[in-house]
Amino acid sequence: MDQPSVERTPGWPDTIGDLSQALMALSHPAAIYWGDDLMLFHNEAWEDAAGGVDRQRTPQRHALTTNAVAVLLTVSHGGKAGALRGEDLLNIDRCETDSHVLLSQIPGVGADYVTGVIAQLIPKIHSRKPLDDDRKPLSTADDKERKDAMDDSRGGAGASAMNGTMNESVQKLADTLPAGLAIINQKDEPVFINGRFQNPNSYHSTKYFETLSQSIHSDDCGRVESAYQEALASRSELRIQYRVRDQHDCWHLLLLNPLGHGDVQYPGLDERGGFTCTVVDITAEKTAEIAQAESAREAQEHKEQQERFIDMISHEIRNPLSAILHCTEDIIEAVKDKKADQIQTGDIIQAVDIINLCIMHQKKVVDDVLLFSKLDASMLTL
Repeated sequence: MDQPSVERTPGWPDTIGDLSQALMALSHPAAIYWGDDLMLFHNEAWEDAAGGVDRQRTPQRHALTTNAVAVLLTVSHGGKAGALRGEDLLNIDRCETDSHVLLSQIPGVGADYVTGVIAQLIPKIHSRKPLDDDRKPLSTADDKERKDAMDDSRGGAGASAMNGTMNESVQKLADTLPAGLAIINQKDEPVFINGRFQNPNSYHSTKYFETLSQSIHSDDCGRVESAYQEALASRSELRIQYRVRDQHDCWHLLLLNPLGHGDVQYPGLDERGGFTCTVVDITAEKTAEIAQAESAREAQEHKEQQERFIDMISHEIRNPLSAILHCTEDIIEAVKDKKADQIQTGDIIQAVDIINLCIMHQKKVVDDVLLFSKLDASMLTL
């Protein structure tokens, strides 16, 4: 089967023309939204999903919902994608196929540095049941016919040419993803890699991690390598964060997921399968996490300072109050049930002097507390 040809649109950069060719080779719905007017180019699967409506090379800014336009423009200018449904992009009430919406920025190209978005509707994978549409078991003949058709599609020179075209298309699409993506075999040898974080032509080592480690901060490299090699040996998933070498406060997330032979058919993988390795820039999230942790630490320190201050003030107030209480008891004792000539005025005067000193001390403490409170509330400046 020949790949559909694409007539290049005048004024569009060659990069967009190449991506358009790649989109036509995809079996799932895919489209390009180009520029601030969101000029649309889509493949045949996109038109089928939209109910046969052809919106090829038409601006969609005023045709889509406000939310869809906002999300597409945000991604186009390097922001994070918000929630979006396939129905919002296809302008229909309900999609026949349950799909994930995958949005990838097309970095600015051309003389005017115009940006765009690649939108793909990836069908969700559900558990397969061994029943056909009539809820009857699949017959052996039907199963054999299906396998023979798959074998025929994989054989011959035409199939090889199509595989080569598809691999080239997949490479072009992978290079637009906002993450580093690689497929490695059991020996940690890369069989596929996109150019988001590393240029594939710069891989001089046969081991993927040896080259990846060049971008890992020296203080984190040992920790990441140990976890990486352990995941390879045990064929287990890995999720680990690390700092980037020679880039201040830049963080990446490394994801390693094992693949069986049936998960992906790609040259360089044998029956033992391999791994997908994804490197994602999480600098914004990590910076927010660190800032939040720092704010929490400062809040805890402030709380502890307040507790120490209250404890100190409590002692400063309690001790004079105790002295005042004792002095009033002494005064009462000195005058209770006694005649005027029996009252010891000297003891009373001494007790009153002590009370006066305690009151002056407490007043000073209260004045200091009020002063510090005004400073803390920015009502006073030094």
